[in-house]
Amino acid sequence: RAPNTSTAHRSDPCVTSEESETRLSPPRTNDRHNALRIYELETRPTMPTTIAWILLNLLISNVLLELLPGNVGTFFLGMWSPALTAMLFLLAERQPFTQGLAMHVGQRRVYAIAALVPVIVAGGTVGLGLVTGYLGFSEGWRFPVGGALGTFLVWIIASLGEELGWRGYLHRRLRHHKHAPLLIGLVWAAWHYRQVFGAAGPRYALFVFTPMVFLTSFVLSELVERGHSVWPCALYHGVWNFLRLKVLAGHPSRGAPGIFSSTAPQLTEMEGVFGLLVLAIISASFIGSWYRAH
Repeated sequence: RAPNTSTAHRSDPCVTSEESETRLSPPRTNDRHNALRIYELETRPTMPTTIAWILLNLLISNVLLELLPGNVGTFFLGMWSPALTAMLFLLAERQPFTQGLAMHVGQRRVYAIAALVPVIVAGGTVGLGLVTGYLGFSEGWRFPVGGALGTFLVWIIASLGEELGWRGYLHRRLRHHKHAPLLIGLVWAAWHYRQVFGAAGPRYALFVFTPMVFLTSFVLSELVERGHSVWPCALYHGVWNFLRLKVLAGHPSRGAPGIFSSTAPQLTEMEGVFGLLVLAIISASFIGSWYRAH
């Protein structure tokens, strides 16, 4: 990672207004140099603004969305509320979305890592489930070839709404703090608590879901730092949700079972105990990389 030199640039009397304008302009190409240059630009964060954005999103997720009907529109509104609020704050701060949300393409090799990690976690989770006997194959399951691509794209789009907020707006403001992934993970977990507490109970929410969110936060923080872009994070998030909700588990109550059926879902799902164990092993390298850089 390149050092943050924006403060020095701002105070350097030798920097002309033309050079300053060039540094604050979006990149004209998506090559690696420009992606890194625009990613390292100063975001001019203020702690009161950051706290206000966090509190607003927690209010929307845990209070306001509860008042709306549970339909597809509410689902997308919830998933995109971090992005929409971030855009409103950036407009108020007069900052471009490309810079403030890390929306440039970035380094393409990171996309492969982003897609591969959820696949490895899924494979390890299934392996543990089959070995322990808690997981078995569903009868009569057929891969929904026709709807799979559409569902995958839907999850990518929905996940992008979250990641523009967490790894775009919030990470950009906390990235120089040593424990930024933990702080973001805490906010991200609390943002989900209304739904998770209601669906799975407090023990799962506190002792399985929350540690998993913390570990995932380190992985995604490293992805956005390595790729200088939020797009790999959206890919990771979308692949994860697609595998977890469409392929492996499915929706048996709606007549759409996944590949496997489980006698202990909180153990065998990707966001269960087995998934947490596999992710803990994989995320160790990401956590080490983060703290070595900070």
